[in-house]
Amino acid sequence: MDYSSSKQQESPSPASSAWWTRETVAVVTGANRGIGHALAARLAERGLTVVLTARDAARGEAAAAPLRDRGLAVVVRRLDVSDAASVAEFAAWLRDAVGGLDILVQSVIKPASSSPRTTDSSKMARYGTIFLHH
Repeated sequence: MDYSSSKQQESPSPASSAWWTRETVAVVTGANRGIGHALAARLAERGLTVVLTARDAARGEAAAAPLRDRGLAVVVRRLDVSDAASVAEFAAWLRDAVGGLDILVQSVIKPASSSPRTTDSSKMARYGTIFLHH
């Protein structure tokens, strides 16, 4: 068995061994800053089409501008995972305009509220989950 470090070996270029294409759609929630933005940038750099989501569309556009300036495929959509109407609107757009998604990165996680509410909206806020219906 070879225990040598993979860092010492030549690795194939990402494009030659990639399973994805520019048509591969990655949705990244909360991607206007922090880890979400870094993940969105990296996915776009690897050649995927990224849907960068943010609660504030203007902040999303500001975060996407430098990526687009580099020729990366980045689309911005407003999404508040704690708002059921926002989630439904986003899911409908994703289904109708894009045709779905291939990768979902949920970088939005909000702490559970101290309230015992059990609405779909509170579940989404607690777990940062996006419910998509096909």
